[in-house]
Amino acid sequence: MALGRESPFYLAGLAGLALLTWRRPRTGAVLLGWGAAVAALEVVQHPLWPHHLVAASPLVCVAAGGIAALPWRAVAPRLQVGAAAAAVVALCSVGLVLGLRALDRPFTADTVREAVAVLRRTTAPGAVILTDDQWAVAAAGRDTPPELVDTSFVRLDSEGIDAARIEAVATRWNVAAVYTGTGRLPHIRGLTAWVQAHYHRAAAVTGNAVVYTRD
Repeated sequence: MALGRESPFYLAGLAGLALLTWRRPRTGAVLLGWGAAVAALEVVQHPLWPHHLVAASPLVCVAAGGIAALPWRAVAPRLQVGAAAAAVVALCSVGLVLGLRALDRPFTADTVREAVAVLRRTTAPGAVILTDDQWAVAAAGRDTPPELVDTSFVRLDSEGIDAARIEAVATRWNVAAVYTGTGRLPHIRGLTAWVQAHYHRAAAVTGNAVVYTRD
């Protein structure tokens, strides 16, 4: 799901890799070796997240772009250039559309845009919000406890941050609301039960995104 918005580029890279292996075996062999090295790197990466695949970006670009460099004797040079340019425009357009659509899905988005309006409506300016979607809170003009500006899975798991630690931060900063937008905070065992016990009013945003406030 997280790679859906980038899938056109990976598919273009795979197509280019197959074509180059057929038409230019030596170049294809180099790219296959490169791909094996990237795959080996990703296998040992723990935890593995979509952004770690940036290591494959140069390989994808070379493989996909290599198609345009192949001589196509049956096609006029001007048509080759036009087809290559059209393919670039089409690929970028599809990638842009998928990327924009992904912004509305909490699992693949950097933030949940609908949450901004809900946070502004349910909390006062300058209120401190406990959240796993800090961008939405900042866009709403609210603050986040400094100890929890980073609630990535990597940090939560690697530092062993548990519900008790998060509850202590929320109490210390007199948190006015809790906004779970990306699924990271509900990932902490027991935290959702504590939030529901102390913040009784829940306003659904979209999908599994919820803003919890006091009565």
